[in-house]
Amino acid sequence: MNVCSPTAASPTRGTAEPAAADSAVRRLGVAVSGGRDSTALLHAVARQARGTGLEVWALHVHHGLMPQADGWWTAVEQQCARWRRRGWPVRFAGEKLSGEPSAGQSIEAWARAGRYAALARMAHERDLSLVLLAQHRQDQAETVLLQALRSGGPAGLSAMPRSTQRQGIHWVRPWLDQPRAALEAYARKFRLQFVNDPSNQDLRLGRGRLREQVWEAFASAFPHAEVALAGTARRMQEAAQCNAELAAMDMAPCVGEGGTLVLAPWALLSAARRANVLRHWSAQWSAKGMPETLVARLLAEAMSARNASRWPAPGGQIIRLKGRLSFCTAAA
Repeated sequence: MNVCSPTAASPTRGTAEPAAADSAVRRLGVAVSGGRDSTALLHAVARQARGTGLEVWALHVHHGLMPQADGWWTAVEQQCARWRRRGWPVRFAGEKLSGEPSAGQSIEAWARAGRYAALARMAHERDLSLVLLAQHRQDQAETVLLQALRSGGPAGLSAMPRSTQRQGIHWVRPWLDQPRAALEAYARKFRLQFVNDPSNQDLRLGRGRLREQVWEAFASAFPHAEVALAGTARRMQEAAQCNAELAAMDMAPCVGEGGTLVLAPWALLSAARRANVLRHWSAQWSAKGMPETLVARLLAEAMSARNASRWPAPGGQIIRLKGRLSFCTAAA
């Protein structure tokens, strides 16, 4: 799909113009916070959609975390109304999140999960199979660094995919290869009005600390860092896919009835492949995957452990019975 894939930034203008929309897509969504990047993407898509029959929906999520959030909702809604009065095919939809992070859950993780769930609901309600997201190359580079600091493996270091299918929706980041300067130049060229989210500079948040205290000095010392880290993400995406395909082959003889892990064929694999199987096996009962400390313990202990041995796991425990590992929830 080639909806709004960016062209190379012009060396003279520095803009990030998207190419014409795929004629097979008649309506799409753009996730719009009201900030510069998402406002620029919405403007570019709506501007090019004029006269094409394409309907563009601005999808806004009110997180309820900042006192300015009501004003951001109003700003995005009013901007859409102004562009619509010009004859641009853009409409507004918004949803306010409720609830709060659970015990031990970070505000960032809670907000991200809630945001994507809300975007998916709004998209389904409006029959949108395509939603565009405005992340750019620096966002991608920051994500790689943050994942590395969390000891992320290939899946974590893959950062954000340019395109993915999830919840029946095609999520696309058309400007993921564009530098931040290109989006800034686009916003200046068209004199776009946008809001500023102070949480982007919040030093209590990992990304805020990275942007405010580290990134400028880091990029100055290593001018190629942003491009290199984005390249790392692409290579890690390939590695993660290879790991998933290898795990699928290795798990075929290892996963038995009820999703249990049969130890005899598992033990025939190399240590690296056994670890890879454990990580992918755990995906059936843990959205966050298996902690590396648990992977290490099972590699060292599972084969020699006695019957009915147990290991604490997220949301429950892993039990060894009759030559198999099985996961039981905490309630069980």
